Amino acid sequence: MSDSEPVKKTPYMTKVYFLLAALCMLLPSAMKAYPSETQRLVVSSGKLSDPNFTNTVIYMFQHSLEGATGVVINRPLTPEQEKQIPTYLQKRNIPYYWGGPVDFPSLVVVIERKKIGPDGVVEMRTRKFDDAIKEDPGYLDKIEESLRAGKNDYRVYVGASGWGFLQLGMEFGKGVWASTELNHELVFYEGIKPYEVWTRALTKANTKRKLRSPGTI
Repeated sequence: MSDSEPVKKTPYMTKVYFLLAALCMLLPSAMKAYPSETQRLVVSSGKLSDPNFTNTVIYMFQHSLEGATGVVINRPLTPEQEKQIPTYLQKRNIPYYWGGPVDFPSLVVVIERKKIGPDGVVEMRTRKFDDAIKEDPGYLDKIEESLRAGKNDYRVYVGASGWGFLQLGMEFGKGVWASTELNHELVFYEGIKPYEVWTRALTKANTKRKLRSPGTI
């Protein structure tokens, strides 16, 4: 090429396409390295301005770059909220909890707890109620029977809590949330008040986050 020939510039949109392609290739690696809070307790630090989440503890069952979903574990439904839940739930002798403002009151989520193996290791399972009832039409009867037997192995939440793309991570950066290990005794708390669940979780929580693999419900 002679000195007199003009230098050809790469078109703007071509650069954009190259950048998007590079991001798509890097995204899977970025998601693996993302500090996910999946299967952990996320605790309000006391700096939140949103009254919905004052003194709350959230069991996070899904968290990745794309967003996060969980349920508030220490907010029993108020009498006014109980009037809004589906009729088939109102007729049951089951305590219900406010999982969050997302899809309230249509979305119902159940957390199950059971001991497995000779060492009695506790396993927790999160299920959408619609899926559970399709597999077992007598699912609500099973929950009621368990409660009558004095067992505390089911928690039923109406509504959920959700965050959009990178939103939860940015809120962590502002110091409004802290994170701690999942504790089934806090999720299935008995004999203590909801506020105490928050104070106990907050005592063990840390605002410093570690790299963890994201998961799903």
